[in-house]
Amino acid sequence: MKNKFFPQNISQSCIFILFFILVAGGFSLLFAKMIADDKLLLHIYFSIGSAILILLAHWKNRFSKEKIKYDYRIAKPRMLIPLLFVLIIFHFGVLFPVFRGLIIGEYTPYSMASLDNIIGYAILAPVFEEIIFRNIVLRGLLTKYSGQKSIAISAILFALVHIDVSNIYWGQVITALSLGLFTGWLFYKTGRIGLCIIVHSFSNLMVITSVSLENYLRTNFPQDFFPISIYWLMIVFATILVAYLLLYTNKKITFLNKT
Repeated sequence: MKNKFFPQNISQSCIFILFFILVAGGFSLLFAKMIADDKLLLHIYFSIGSAILILLAHWKNRFSKEKIKYDYRIAKPRMLIPLLFVLIIFHFGVLFPVFRGLIIGEYTPYSMASLDNIIGYAILAPVFEEIIFRNIVLRGLLTKYSGQKSIAISAILFALVHIDVSNIYWGQVITALSLGLFTGWLFYKTGRIGLCIIVHSFSNLMVITSVSLENYLRTNFPQDFFPISIYWLMIVFATILVAYLLLYTNKKITFLNKT
């Protein structure tokens, strides 16, 4: 029986993600004016739209040999700690200097540390986005392409979805692409969507923390409070640590495929 999993190639993946934008994003925008500034309800509507798309994917694949599986098992704590430490180093050693203006020249202060953002970005979004981009799109791509190519395609689509065309914020694009590559690699190595959701959730919490910290520093300290040379040293040091930890994690986590 030939595998007819959907989506299983680039064009089908693009169509599926376009539907994701129209259904989940459109569903949110449809109610945006009705609920004014209630961001939590927007997150809930986005989740409902995402759930509809996931159900459509299950319906589309009801006769496929490759089934959409949900493995929520979590790695042992000693394996999870290095993964989360990679994210801490990456956000505060690499992305934080970027947020400080190495790439982005303009900055508009705003607070992200609110309950609705934590629920939306650290709980709801990771669950639905990981199921859609890793458990459905990446799983499908892996039926036709190599692991590296599949991970790259799914990560690029993930980053494109996070582009705000009205106000492109490259820090967000870089974060999304990096997270897509990392969780894609993690899913390819372990097949455990629960582990990807935890990493995604923790990453979003780091973004909320770093942006809130950025807001505080911009408000209370002068622009040249830290010399720019320190930022470059942070980036070099963090890159070395991330590379080392990824190699360490790669060696330690491959056994999960056999358990």
